Formats: sequence, structure tokens, C-alpha cells
Amino acid sequence: MKAILLAAGFATRLYPLTRDQAKPLLRVGGKAILSHLLDRMQSIRDLSEVVVVGNQRFHDDLVAWASAEKRPWPIQVLNDGVQNDHSNLGALRDLKLATDWLQDRAIPIEDCCLGAIGARTAADREGLLVAAGDNLIDFDLGPYAEMFRRNRAPLLLLRRIPPPIPAARYNEVEVDGSGKVTRFREKPRDPQSDLASICLYFFPQGIDQDLGRYLEGGGNDDAPGYFLEWLVGQRQVHGCALKGGWFDIGNAETLAAARAAYEEGKHAGKD
Repeated sequence: MKAILLAAGFATRLYPLTRDQAKPLLRVGGKAILSHLLDRMQSIRDLSEVVVVGNQRFHDDLVAWASAEKRPWPIQVLNDGVQNDHSNLGALRDLKLATDWLQDRAIPIEDCCLGAIGARTAADREGLLVAAGDNLIDFDLGPYAEMFRRNRAPLLLLRRIPPPIPAARYNEVEVDGSGKVTRFREKPRDPQSDLASICLYFFPQGIDQDLGRYLEGGGNDDAPGYFLEWLVGQRQVHGCALKGGWFDIGNAETLAAARAAYEEGKHAGKD
């Protein structure tokens, strides 16, 4: 399994804190948010590589961070070439950049045709963990990776939204007794379920092709929820309510709450 961490946003709601620093590199409990996420990935038994997609402005900072990390797998940092928030590629274009890079690298130039096909097939068999680089979670991801392996279908990690659920703010997910997603709506005006997907997904082989078809069809290239809504109509998708804390670091208040919780050793997240 490989992991793709999306860290190319500019987090303008956190200015001035993030004017000169990438949000995933903000420190909570003595370490970068990205480092906490890597800690939670340690329990994935077959994780072989981590790819971080960043922007041009903070590329050197991300490379320095990756170089200082001592992990059992290599960390690659990709630069999407964007210098400011006005020219963002969007989260899904950044994801496509990473999946294309993984596929291109899986075919060594010097290989013969048979070897190249073998390399691509081997790469395609690997699952993908895709996560926003600012996910601050206090639960290990190994058990969810095992759940994904059993189903071999896309797996979305879900949280419960406390009532009253505001209209048009969160995505909405409905699942049946087996965990199959029966409906996914991005920011509905009439929410009827308290389950919502966070930006932390496990995808099987072929997801790069699904993503390519979605983008070529004119799909929204920034909010991953629109892709997931489309994906639920294309193939079987599973969802699982997360067991643990999660912080949505979207503004200065939630960042302060996360820092306070980690300093106190209480990691239960909230929005």
C-alpha cells in the first residue's frame, strides 16, 4: 500500500499563521500535524511509500520536513507548481498528479515491453491511502487498512455530526448494515444523516482511472466530496465510523483547541 497526503492548500483562513508556513507543518503537541499523521500510519503493515503533494511556495519546507523524518518507508514530496491561492489546482488535480507520478515511475524507461507491463500491473495491485495532510487524528489506521483489504472496495472514514446539523456545510453519507454506502451527497441543503466523510480514504486499484474519467467529464476538481458522490454511483463503496478523536484545523480557534488538547493529553477531536 502507498499513501498520498494532500498538502498543497494555502489555508488562508489561518492567516497570518499560514502566510509563511504550510498548515500541515504547524506544530501541535510538539510536532508537525503531518508527523502526527505519519505516527498513525505506522500500524499499516504493508505501507511501502508516502507521497506528499505540496505547492511551490512551501516546497522547500516540506522537503526539509521529510528529510528529517525517520520512518520505515521513503517519503516523496511532489511540487504542483502553484505559488499562490489564486491559481490552486484543486485537491483532486493534486491527487491526479500523484497517481500519475506513481504510474509513470512504475515503468522504468530501460525496461522492455514485458517488464514495463509487469511493473505497471504490480503498481496497479497496490491499494492507496489518501488523506488531507492536515488530518489530526488520535487513532491508528492499521485496523481500517485491514478492513479495506477484506472488502477491496473504496473505504471512507466517517464521523458523526452533532445535532443540529447545519444545511449545506458537510457532506452526508448513508450506509446499510453491511457498511455499504447507499447514498452520498456533497453539502446537501436538507441533511438527513449525521454521518459525514472526512478526507481520509482507502482506494483499490483502478481509482486513478475513475478519477481521470471524472475529471475529463468536467467534475469539480477541488472538493473531493463531489468525486465521492460520483464514485458511489459507479462502484460499490464502503464507509466506517471512526473510533477516536479528529480535529478539523480550519481556523485559529480549532487550532488552539487542538493544541490545548494535545498539551493536556486529551486528544478527542471536535469541529
